[in-house]
This record gives sequence, C-alpha cells and structure tokens, in this order.
Amino acid sequence: MSKRTIYITSAAELSVEHNQLHIKTEQQEDCLRSIEDLGAVIVDHHSTHLTVPLINLLSQNNVRVVFCNEQHMPVTMLMDLDSNVLQSKHFRAQLEAGKPLRKQLWKQIVERKIQNQSLLRRAVFFIILISNRSIMWVFVTMDFPTHTKAGRKNRNVFCNQLLKDGFVKLHKSFFCRHSSTLGNAEKHKKRVMGWVDANSNVSIFLIGDKQSEYAYYHTNNRVKKNAKEIMIIPEMIEFF
Repeated sequence: MSKRTIYITSAAELSVEHNQLHIKTEQQEDCLRSIEDLGAVIVDHHSTHLTVPLINLLSQNNVRVVFCNEQHMPVTMLMDLDSNVLQSKHFRAQLEAGKPLRKQLWKQIVERKIQNQSLLRRAVFFIILISNRSIMWVFVTMDFPTHTKAGRKNRNVFCNQLLKDGFVKLHKSFFCRHSSTLGNAEKHKKRVMGWVDANSNVSIFLIGDKQSEYAYYHTNNRVKKNAKEIMIIPEMIEFF
C-alpha cells in the first residue's frame, strides 16, 4: 500500500487528535488524517507549529518529517532511532556507489527533469486555455398555470422543448444546461424565450465563473408587460 505525503505550505498548527494528525490552518477548515496512511510530512512554512506528542506518534509509525528553508529546499529530516536501519542502508549504498553508476543515475535524473518540464509546460498551456474560455451554466425555472388543461399542455410542451435542446431536468420546474461560451448561452436564452407562453412566468439565469451574472425574467404582470433584463452582482459560484 502506497503512503501519502502531507505538504504544509502555509501557517498551520499540527497536533494529535484521536490518534490522528490534526491540521489547523486559517485558509481551510480543520481536518484529520490517519497517521498510519502517511509516509512523510513536509513542512515548508516557518509559522508551522508541531506538538511533541505528534512528533513521537509520527516516529512510532515510521513517518518522515522534513523541514525546508527559505528557498523551499529540504534541510532537516527527523527519523526515529529504532526503525532507521533501512534508511541507513540506503545512505551507505549511495556513498559506496561507483562513478559509472553515479553517471547513469545523474543521466536518468536529467532526462526525467526535461520530461517533467515538458509536461509542466503543456499543463500550464492547458490551464491558460481553459481559464480564457467563458464557461457558462444556463438555469431555467418556470411557473405555468396547471389548473387548466391548456396550461398543463403548454407546460409539458415547454419541458419537452428544453429536454430536446440539451437541458437536464433537476426538479419539476428547474432545468440546467452547460454552455462553452457566453455567446452560446445567450443563443439558448433567446431560443428558450421564444417558447414561453404569455400566461406563464419563466426565469433564465446565466451564471459563469469569470463573467458577470445575467438574469432574464419574463413576467405576465399587467404593470410591467415587457420582459426586462437586469444585472446581478455575482458571487463566485463553484460547481463540484
């Protein structure tokens, strides 16, 4: 079974709670991690605090604790005194390695670094490409008069048209659809508004991570006969 690595890059308080690693930070909620599943804890922030009971429990479970300097390079590693025989063998093998073996290992390291740089460049390019796209979600809510046969028929026709247009039914009167761009979402909004019955209330919300949020509201109110378009100050909405 592979062991997990905990990498601390912000101010945190590490302690023991219920024989588990308790991590407390300002940016995230408190969390617990099983110490038995850990292989190493890397501390890369000078404002991190560790308790002595935690260090003892990590040592008992053969978990390495690594401390980094200002350049984010490892400078110190804590190891327990009883189970460090394997690590000592590794150190001894590295010191006794011959020059040809060291050259081969260094060649493999350089090749792997070049491959990782190439993969990282592709990943960064992909992230920039995705972040520049205007990913939108189109939400439709409705309120049809269902006390008449004609109202129920119009509601069924409207729902079927939404499903044919790629919307997903989340609730009886709540549909959702994904659009790759803001222009595509606007196209679907206009299409949906063309299906709206004069005696019904339909709301369409276009929500995106990067853009401002738009809401288009169609109403049959006698005072406001025409549909109106309003701007809503967005709160960032993230979908998981």
